[in-house]
Amino acid sequence: MSDSAASTAAPPVSDPAADRAVSFSSQPLSIKLDRENFLLWKSQVPPVIHGRNLLGLLTGSDPAPPKTNPEYLLWRRRDELLRRWLLASLSEAILPQFIDCETSADLWAAVQKVFSCSSNSLAPLNHKVTKNVMPLYRSKTLKGSRDWARQLDDVLGLIMDRLWFLPHLRKFAICCKNWYLFAKERLQTFDADAPLLLLPYNETTNTLSFFNLEKSEIHNLNISELGPPCWIYGSSNGWLGVINNNLDLELLNPLTRASVPLPRLDSVTIEKYLEMSSDYKPSYARDSYVKKVTIMEDSTSPLNFLVAIIFSAEQTLGLCRLADKEWTVLSARIKPPPGEIEYHRSFKDVIFYNGKVYALETYSVKVFDYFGPGNVRATTSIKIPGRNEEYGVSTSYGSYLVMSCGNLLYVQRYGEYCLPIYGGWNEPLKLAMTKYFKVYRLGSDKETWIRVYSLEGESLFVGSNDSVSVSTKERPWLKPDCIYFMDDLHLPDEFKPSRFELDNGVFSLKENCVVERFDIKDSDSVWPMPAMWYQQKI
Repeated sequence: MSDSAASTAAPPVSDPAADRAVSFSSQPLSIKLDRENFLLWKSQVPPVIHGRNLLGLLTGSDPAPPKTNPEYLLWRRRDELLRRWLLASLSEAILPQFIDCETSADLWAAVQKVFSCSSNSLAPLNHKVTKNVMPLYRSKTLKGSRDWARQLDDVLGLIMDRLWFLPHLRKFAICCKNWYLFAKERLQTFDADAPLLLLPYNETTNTLSFFNLEKSEIHNLNISELGPPCWIYGSSNGWLGVINNNLDLELLNPLTRASVPLPRLDSVTIEKYLEMSSDYKPSYARDSYVKKVTIMEDSTSPLNFLVAIIFSAEQTLGLCRLADKEWTVLSARIKPPPGEIEYHRSFKDVIFYNGKVYALETYSVKVFDYFGPGNVRATTSIKIPGRNEEYGVSTSYGSYLVMSCGNLLYVQRYGEYCLPIYGGWNEPLKLAMTKYFKVYRLGSDKETWIRVYSLEGESLFVGSNDSVSVSTKERPWLKPDCIYFMDDLHLPDEFKPSRFELDNGVFSLKENCVVERFDIKDSDSVWPMPAMWYQQKI
């Protein structure tokens, strides 16, 4: 059979998504992008593309399949149609700068990069940009492209876009009044940014390291206030929970170097810790000392916040204000009626919601009012949804409380145990890898949980830190409706991260699977255990 005959017999390539792309490619925007209307143009593009289910091509969530995959030609067709439609929405004055962009994602990222500095749009997509794309004020190829009146703003915008670490931006802002006014809006929105990943504390150099997911950059910060040895057990609202060598507790803001002492734990907890330290390495015993810290700030007095910790081997809850001299201690244990078995109960997470303390324990969420030392009133108990129902070998081994869009979410983490790892212990250590999450929202009656399958465009960051929710609307590099999770296992020093794959990644609620695993090739020097997110705040 001849080639022509073969080509005639082959069925035509058909793709509904590509057909929809064809239908809108002949419908250009009502305006064309020029040097003055970027924000208006930008506001019109995503809704049109989203309505055709092509937004993933722009954000990178719909990447190209391998060229050997039959789906590649369909993907390429859709992307080319979208790229041409975007090019058609550019004015003739700027079109030559972007004509060489190979994909629609590259084109979108290039436009964002060129115009972001002059429009204060601070969220360029994390895609490779064609080398010949330059900021407009530097272009010498386009007639009338120099805008000398705005050149200084363009330069300041380019500088500020690189200042993702808050102390650096503050130094930029105090240089002069004009620079402060330029950076003021960015400073006010910094605490809404995606959290940084807190890397291992180097006790030799007293250095904390922070990893930026968007920029893939690390910043090292020397913190002489910590001093060796110390243990960072949690982060919340810009503060770190720290235990020093004398087993004293304090809060430290690494950005301002402010530190606040906390009451010392009770003698029984300290004695149990010292006993475990004599049997095991101190780093292992630390987990039975303090596991987590959460802070609720008082709007009337910035330093009068309420602190909650989960501590001791029984995972007890402790509450105090800064003026308190001791912790108010609450146990999750419930004494059963005579003759019945006492089931193990312990606190897993704690959050402040609507002025009350919500503490997650093994079977329910306990709600408390805190009035002062020793004066706590339990108001209600909300049973959490059942676990291990239809999911076979998958096991629930992590749970979190998160505030998102004004709602309280209960997040349940499921995983499967992997092959055991031997070494240093008489029995094997079984590690778990996350398979999926289930998310529930507290109903308006404050008694029932409602299963949700969307985060309304938010992303959740969960871990040993105070879990947070971040909007993805102005951060297109974040994956919407996804959960960024870190390995919560607390292991002794002899089990180095290089011995196994850490349980870090991104879970998509819509796809109901883990869509990305973090690269942990250098995990021994990069990933802390337990892992921790840090939200910049001053």
